[in-house]
Amino acid sequence: MAEQGLLDLYVSPAILAEVQDVIGRPQIRTKFPRLTDDVVAEFIARIERIAVRVDEVGTGITLVRDQGCPN
Repeated sequence: MAEQGLLDLYVSPAILAEVQDVIGRPQIRTKFPRLTDDVVAEFIARIERIAVRVDEVGTGITLVRDQGCPN
């Protein structure tokens, strides 16, 4: 949808690093053998081309459900 311009995708360097870390893990690569280094690099490059990069990201948010609401 982001590639089609239907939504804006926002990413930070930390998010990109986490995505790359997770899809590079041996257990993920074993489960999905088509995730080669080249496929992962192209995926990250596609995200970087279409996404809005956000370098300054807040450290946290508080949701109403986190403020003492019963579970």
